[in-house]
Amino acid sequence: MPNLSSILDFSDCIAACNLISPNYNGPLFTWAGVRSNGWVWRRLDRFLFNSRWSDSFKKILVDVLEKTPSDHSPLLIACFVEGTCYPKPFKFQNMWTHHATFLDTVKKSWDAIDTYGGMRGFVHKLKQLKLDLKLWNRNTFGNLFEDIKVCEDQVMKAERLFESCPSEENIENWQHFRALFAAKHKLERKYWNQKANIKWLKEGDANTNHFHSYVQTKHRKHSITTINNSRGEEVTSQADIGDAAITLFSDLYSVDPDIDAAEILKFIPHLVLEEDNNMLINLPDKDEVKTAVWKLDQNSAPGPDGFNGKFFRKCWHIIGDDLVRAIQEFFMGIPIPRGVASSLVVLISKVDNPSSFGEFRPICLSNFISKVCTKILVDRLSSILPKLISPEQIGFMNNKDIVDHVLIA
Repeated sequence: MPNLSSILDFSDCIAACNLISPNYNGPLFTWAGVRSNGWVWRRLDRFLFNSRWSDSFKKILVDVLEKTPSDHSPLLIACFVEGTCYPKPFKFQNMWTHHATFLDTVKKSWDAIDTYGGMRGFVHKLKQLKLDLKLWNRNTFGNLFEDIKVCEDQVMKAERLFESCPSEENIENWQHFRALFAAKHKLERKYWNQKANIKWLKEGDANTNHFHSYVQTKHRKHSITTINNSRGEEVTSQADIGDAAITLFSDLYSVDPDIDAAEILKFIPHLVLEEDNNMLINLPDKDEVKTAVWKLDQNSAPGPDGFNGKFFRKCWHIIGDDLVRAIQEFFMGIPIPRGVASSLVVLISKVDNPSSFGEFRPICLSNFISKVCTKILVDRLSSILPKLISPEQIGFMNNKDIVDHVLIA
């Protein structure tokens, strides 16, 4: 058996050095040999790189070749400078909320559009705000990483000036640039923290190198470089992989015309009373909508519109009334526009080196406004769940645990 202590020490060493291990194509083990108990297989050969190496190449592939004539498998590393570039989708950055002109920019954009309200009006305002925030980010907020380099140079120059001439003016100048650099560095931590989405780190953690390394590792792990399509053919280009995914999920999420939903529904007993139904579809007021917004995770991944819960909380005094009208339209039964109902399908690998889409777990990321509607319905349904769920399904009920039934059994 492998020495667990040595394995943990090796893993700790890799983590301490912020080294990244890519996915491997080919056999799992890279060494084989005969010992007293027979054949032994191990993964002894590895390729590790740091974040600077990762930043230098768009794509890194590692192939494990056959063990001939050696008992070790050679590793073939392919690094690609150029990659297929696609437009990056808009994502709201939490660090924007710390800028002095952020709220004024949002309010000016939001009030500039005089819509009829409701879901379509809310989506229309978000689309315009997205354009305005992109422009504001480029012209006002600026490039954070370039600003940090400039601030760092200013701090060093001010420090040298103070050391050569320790006047009151020079020390104030040095302290000013130090405070400016600290503020920019704090924004950088928030940027990487949001990008890494590490929920178990505290707000004060300042290891931006760890965040950067974690983001790079996560990106490598979830990148799809090769896949088998529905015909069993291996495809490697990003265009072909995208076409294969669209074909699969279009078929998977399409309605089967041969299935009669009404025929199925007639076998489901009517357990919801009229007063229960009235409670479920009752129009929510502003307090109920606000409560739902604050119950949702503000840092959860956004949907296609790119706005997360942090934006909705920070700008509640600006967008709250329009959001309430949009949510009320949903409960009126008005058809949901595409801008509200659309979702992103994200593929999370269930195994190392997946070769087919069946080895991925599809996760749907909904727009935040859709999550608010769902949260209100969930909170209302919780009061009548005992009527809908049998005692054998206690694990689905709030404050209940399926372990209770296991212990009883």
